[in-house]
Amino acid sequence: MSADKPENDQHMPLVSHLTELRTRLLRCVAAIFIIFAGLFAFTQQIYTFVSTPLRQYLPAARR
Repeated sequence: MSADKPENDQHMPLVSHLTELRTRLLRCVAAIFIIFAGLFAFTQQIYTFVSTPLRQYLPAARR
């Protein structure tokens, strides 16, 4: 094993790092929003699927 730097490791000024961080964060937020918008129509089915194991243990009056 050598202690060489990876090929894509570059020296960048702080502003460049912050710009890249902002771009990546915006992409993450956009991806989360797109996924949320796509799954919003299925909220009842998702809730039913997730809550089924818990509802088995609740009293009948709480269902």
